[in-house]
Amino acid sequence: MTSFDPDIDSGAQAELAAQYTEQVTAFAATGNSAALEAAYDIGRNALSIGLSLVDISAIHYSTLIRQNGEQPLDRTSFLRFETFYLEFLTIYDMAQRGYRTSLVKLRQKMAERERVEQDLRFATNELARQRDALDAEVIARTRQIEAVAEDLRRTNARLVDASCEQAEFTYSISHDMKSPTNTIWMLLDALREDHEDELSPDALDLLDSARETVQRMGRLTEDVLEYSRTIEEEIAPAPVDLGQLCRGIVKDLGADINKVGAQIVIRDLPVVVGSALQLRMLFQNLLSNAIKFRSTERQARIEVALRRGSPPVRRASSCWITASASGLNITNGSSACSSVCTTAKNTRAAALA
Repeated sequence: MTSFDPDIDSGAQAELAAQYTEQVTAFAATGNSAALEAAYDIGRNALSIGLSLVDISAIHYSTLIRQNGEQPLDRTSFLRFETFYLEFLTIYDMAQRGYRTSLVKLRQKMAERERVEQDLRFATNELARQRDALDAEVIARTRQIEAVAEDLRRTNARLVDASCEQAEFTYSISHDMKSPTNTIWMLLDALREDHEDELSPDALDLLDSARETVQRMGRLTEDVLEYSRTIEEEIAPAPVDLGQLCRGIVKDLGADINKVGAQIVIRDLPVVVGSALQLRMLFQNLLSNAIKFRSTERQARIEVALRRGSPPVRRASSCWITASASGLNITNGSSACSSVCTTAKNTRAAALA
């Protein structure tokens, strides 16, 4: 009597045991291949209901003993019993192989999943570290920017204070210069009116030159006063005749020019838009340096002209002025160049040595 697994449906087990007995007996008696093929179907059914090898072995040997007891089996029948049993076990063998393969794949998947999870943990930790480092760098950079901004604010405040002090000083000096300038003008005017008949033509020319110089000095003083009032404001550009400006500077530098015997040539220069005072300071410094840094071996000849190839003023907002002096050793031993750039809002002037 075969005992069945209590955890499996007893009816299903009894039916499968009856099928097994029927087919193994038929195969042992006839050797019919159809009966042998039935072993596969019975094996699949046994697997589907969860029958163990112990249970199926019990069914097989119970059938074998019962058949041998009823009628002793010959060698052929006995071998057929064993063949049927082995064919049946083939299903379980294939199932076991598949289980091992699945188990290996499962373990590989678990190992891969563990590796991926470890990589994710590492990436998460690395991202957290980089985030913390970035936060620290941002905080440090922010503090640096705040410190630089504070330095700039303090520097700007000092510049504003210095600009105000410069404006006050410039205004004070210019204002103080007005009185002696006016006095000199009055004295020269009185000298001409009272002694015009007594002076020679050369003396009168010198007197007129002195009066013109004092007059330009008075205008320059007024310009400086006006500049000091607007030193913190945007400069209002105005048309400036560079030729007239340079000729006036040459007259003011007459004493220095005569002292060194320099020859000054002012070519046709354009009218530009800018600050007359700043342009005067630019060209006066340029010409003064050209006279000062002359060659002592030959007579200095200084020429101020538009740079060759400059675009027409009417078609561009800038022009280039070149002051070339023979024997001048400032740039490459030959020339000094001044660039005057004007815009609708302000004037930029730079002397390049």
